[in-house]
Amino acid sequence: MLSDILWIFTIGICALLGLRSPYLALYTVIFIDILKPQNLSYGFLANASLSLLLTSILAFSILINIKKLVLPKKIGITILLIFFVFWITYTTSIAQFPGPAWFKYDYVIKTIAMTIVIPFIINTRLKMEIVVCAMVVGVSYYVVIGGVRTALGQGGYGMPLVPTRLGDSEIVETSTLSMIAVFTIPLLIYIRNHSLFRNKIRFLKHICIFLIACCLLTILGTYARTGLIGLFILFFLFFLSSRHKLKIAVGSVVAAACILVFVSDDYLSRMQTLENATEDSSALGRILVWKWTIDYVKDRPITGGGFDSFRANTGQLNQYLPNSTNIEIKETTPKAFHNVFFEVLGEQGYIGLLVYMLLIYRSWYLNWKLSRDENCESSLRNLATVLHQIIIIYCVCGMFIGVAYAPWIFYFIGISSALQNVTAASSEAPSSSRGRKSLSRTKPPK
Repeated sequence: MLSDILWIFTIGICALLGLRSPYLALYTVIFIDILKPQNLSYGFLANASLSLLLTSILAFSILINIKKLVLPKKIGITILLIFFVFWITYTTSIAQFPGPAWFKYDYVIKTIAMTIVIPFIINTRLKMEIVVCAMVVGVSYYVVIGGVRTALGQGGYGMPLVPTRLGDSEIVETSTLSMIAVFTIPLLIYIRNHSLFRNKIRFLKHICIFLIACCLLTILGTYARTGLIGLFILFFLFFLSSRHKLKIAVGSVVAAACILVFVSDDYLSRMQTLENATEDSSALGRILVWKWTIDYVKDRPITGGGFDSFRANTGQLNQYLPNSTNIEIKETTPKAFHNVFFEVLGEQGYIGLLVYMLLIYRSWYLNWKLSRDENCESSLRNLATVLHQIIIIYCVCGMFIGVAYAPWIFYFIGISSALQNVTAASSEAPSSSRGRKSLSRTKPPK
């Protein structure tokens, strides 16, 4: 009860400040969207629509502060997002399962709307870094608890590492939590080494190191194969982008040795199932759903089946089992897509999948191109490098979990678009300042 009152007080102050400045309202929405205090509460905040309330405040703040908005420098992502909004609205209107489809549509449309407004609000490096910090602070609650519980030997397969009122769902679902912990690491490294706050907040570097350690422990404590794959991809990307490749290689070997020494036999046996997916019911079930999805969209290739169309696979998966396995899939319950691309394909058809992939590719490409622009400020190049690494990690890890419409990927898409505003402003600032200086020199004396 006391924590709920504290949350209401904090959110109330942020909301009042956000009415004057849209970017403050934006930070509050992102922070609440990630932390989700309503899922942690057992009091009157439980199941409260905090995100909807704060999004409404953000919309009102934008309306009364419309002159403070800026036009995105790169409009392509915005156009794709707007088309995607119209497309998912249409597919939901003809969905095979209307009730669940409209329920999912409610939070997906809010996330995409938030993504659209991000580049209209964020146009300075300070605003950009506060967004990044809001995301990191939001997830820190989960990785700290996950890291501490892992260190105390409380991790394990088949149980939520971070207990919440909703059990093993949303951000604390083991595979999802391990993926988030992986791509939080490069964000923390950026904050520690390049952020504007690194010399202004005492002990910030030590806090970042502590949180990185918590992320690594959380990845191990979830027993999720997704986390191990994501961690491998992260080290590989670090190796490719670093000038100190030998240090990265040695560090990777040392990290792998530490994992082998300190993890339990249960963890090692869980990871060994990566060698043969047909011998593990969880991995095999994913493959069967992907096969079913390809057949499912043959009858509706343009629009798919709408949100939650995976419900149609009830009782149909065993026909896709290979003859060489003795594993059977439950016939009484549907199995989710467990893959971001098959999720979009099954729900939005090939047109929706094309738009979704274009959004990801365009965001990745803008960051990749910016990370190699020698004329760009070094700190912004580093942030672009981090963002394109995160997008790759998200795509790889997303091959095994159904997080196609989770806020993370869309927020990174919005931040990638907003980063173009920031770099454009930083490149224009020196020339404008030189212009002012030259004018002052040519001013005739009184």
